[in-house]
Amino acid sequence: MVDVSIVCASADRARAVALADALRARGIEAAPGVSNGERATLVLWSASALGDADVQGAADRAAARGGLISARIDSAAPPASAGTAIDLQAWPAPEAAPAFEKLVQSIATRRGRPAQAATTRASGAPLIRRVLLGVAVAALIGLAAAIMTLRLDSDEPAPLPGPRPDFEKQAEEFTDTPGAADLYGLEDEELKTLPPREIIILALERTAIETIEAEAARGDTLGRTLHCLALMYGEGLPEDRDAARASCAAASASGDALATYLLSVLARSGQPGYDATPADAERADGLLAEAAEAGDVRALVDRAEAALAAEEPETAFAFAERAAREGYGPSFVLIGAMYERGLGVPQDVAQAIQWYARGEQAGAAAAMRAMGVLYEEGNGVAQDYAQARRRYEAASARGDGEASRRFASLLERGLGGQTDIARAREYYQRAVQQGHADAQADLTRIGPG
Repeated sequence: MVDVSIVCASADRARAVALADALRARGIEAAPGVSNGERATLVLWSASALGDADVQGAADRAAARGGLISARIDSAAPPASAGTAIDLQAWPAPEAAPAFEKLVQSIATRRGRPAQAATTRASGAPLIRRVLLGVAVAALIGLAAAIMTLRLDSDEPAPLPGPRPDFEKQAEEFTDTPGAADLYGLEDEELKTLPPREIIILALERTAIETIEAEAARGDTLGRTLHCLALMYGEGLPEDRDAARASCAAASASGDALATYLLSVLARSGQPGYDATPADAERADGLLAEAAEAGDVRALVDRAEAALAAEEPETAFAFAERAAREGYGPSFVLIGAMYERGLGVPQDVAQAIQWYARGEQAGAAAAMRAMGVLYEEGNGVAQDYAQARRRYEAASARGDGEASRRFASLLERGLGGQTDIARAREYYQRAVQQGHADAQADLTRIGPG
């Protein structure tokens, strides 16, 4: 049973998902989405939320039944009707810990039972389930962590470049059934720009797996794509890549670009039915190209990465630019990295900072890490280890292993604050859990607690 619904503007969805994961770690069942009458409704107030009639309506209904909890997540002042808002502008930075505890206790009071105690620092459990781009980008273009640098208080990002003469933007229909996205509680923007695994996680928070299965069996295109995702990642159903491929193939045949992209992922990973032979690789490349041509932003970024690996930076930039026009956060980080290193574009650190800032605003963990590296190394801004700590911790909370490792290193060396070996050990462990290849050696070196 959901204890609290988290209502926010669509632009703040990533923040809501991260906050829901943090609350679940404290034993509070939280779910982003429209309130359905739970004891508590948490409204995240921001500049975007103030202009959103749906957010205001949900807040009014929650207030009428005495279940409204308000939180402020940016500098915009919540309306008077919101009551006293908990200040989460700095969350998940350490200075916001008291405000988060206040939120936990407020929800616990409304649901009638106490929250779990905060986990000890040695636990190191990740706060969010996300498949992020950061490490993959650095590996592909051979820049390691130093590629990602950025400034938190940067000026407004430079406007996106205009369309090239040979560029024609293509719209993609994600389903052939009118209103199908509403059936699954998903927004078009989420379908277009979220990582695949996050799409199915959100769908299952808002609808039942039985509904997805029934709609897929009925022939609904989006239902088939969601069914494919559930089987690919073992979310709501046992993992079954053969069955996933069948559902994705049916959705792809109906014109779903996401399903075509997922087929390319299956082909590239050498899953059942693909033996990673040259012929399979050729088929995977063809599917990826087809998905990119249809405008799938994930496919566009994958093609950009492949072009970088093939030392074709101009082609990579063109693909990344197309994804950026659709508002895809990882593409902003990739373009920033290309400007920083002069790959396919003239080297321009100021432009790199602007693109990194745009990625950070979109909630990309790689951009938060990039920000931290800039401050740690004093690249383009005054060196500031405390600022670096803040950015690394935020990116770590979103699943970035390199950020976890860098944060642990600063804690271990006492840079930007007090030396904290216990906490450094926790974040090295977190980096291991997040798949960082070198963090185990750090954990071994620092020794047991």
